[in-house]
Amino acid sequence: MTKADLHRLVDGLPEASVDAAATLLARVGADPVLAVHLLTPVDDEPLTAEDEADIAEAEAALARGETTPWDQLKAELDAAD
Repeated sequence: MTKADLHRLVDGLPEASVDAAATLLARVGADPVLAVHLLTPVDDEPLTAEDEADIAEAEAALARGETTPWDQLKAELDAAD
């Protein structure tokens, strides 16, 4: 992509997206590490059958209300330090 391509993208933005795009461009321009991070895939490994089973188990536990309140979890993590 060239700067000319980027200009065309910006010129084509709907007004509702201008502020968000400006914020993103300002942050990326100020922090090259952020720019690389934003282009990095979240995860490039496929889910295994075990991963999918673990996710299904966690979703079922969540649906049953088996959660830990944040304050309790934070206290437990702080105590572990």
